[in-house]
Amino acid sequence: MKKFNNWPTDYPDPNWFIHDRFGLFIHFGLFSVGARHEWFMTTEQVSLEEYSKKYFQHFNPDLFDADAWAKEAARCGVKYMVFTTKHHEGFALWDTKQTDKPLEKNGMPVIWEACQTMYGTWGYDRDNMEWKSSEMLLKMLIDTVSKNGNFLMNIGPNPRGMIDTKTLERLHAIGDWMTLHKASVIGCSYSAFEAPDDCRYTQNGNKLYLHLFSYPYRNLHLKGLAGKVEFIRLLNDGSEIFYRGFDPDEVITSTEAVIAPEDLVITLPIIKPDVLIPVIEITLKDD
Repeated sequence: MKKFNNWPTDYPDPNWFIHDRFGLFIHFGLFSVGARHEWFMTTEQVSLEEYSKKYFQHFNPDLFDADAWAKEAARCGVKYMVFTTKHHEGFALWDTKQTDKPLEKNGMPVIWEACQTMYGTWGYDRDNMEWKSSEMLLKMLIDTVSKNGNFLMNIGPNPRGMIDTKTLERLHAIGDWMTLHKASVIGCSYSAFEAPDDCRYTQNGNKLYLHLFSYPYRNLHLKGLAGKVEFIRLLNDGSEIFYRGFDPDEVITSTEAVIAPEDLVITLPIIKPDVLIPVIEITLKDD
């Protein structure tokens, strides 16, 4: 088992976690009844007696369906889920034993995970309109994996145990993208190749994935890939992408860019593929 400086040796093997990359964070509890912020007991200085009487007594997730939650998570393409089984105010969804374990730091690699909300708070907030778009959430996922991290995307079901419409819209949009592009996320990590501006690379073995955050017009220069590529295709439909390298005999006009000897230029469709973030799969030659 590979060692990491923030993964104690008596913990289970984390390779599954590093491989899976995309998780779902679920904030659900008494604060869902307040429907304004998961920390409102603290920020509004609500007493324990009042909090217990008002919110514990009226917490009744009668529409809660664990199978439905799991199916929505699977449709979105996430590989694991994290629940706030006991939040800051002390209420636990179910009884559990918790053992504190110290972290160790000894110069070894670090396992890290970026936790992000869909809007301004973690728990259900009925009136919050600061929603991140599906595209923004997807870019956050890709950016995190490109930096060798995991992305834990949070949702906050309502007090009756349902996932609201706006959350479902984002889960479904990301899930549709993951259906076609999960190979560029799951099992991938950082790549040493330099990505073009406003793009991100992820890599899994000899598969290099270029995520186009801004879709360019026609041509895109890829640094350092000359002589290293076997095949290039669009990941969403598998169609071939043509590329060319440096040609010392090429006549360059005022409307053409010079290709450096170590670079490649790919030719993209003029119309952006009908996906949130287009991905180019680059198969590298075996060393």
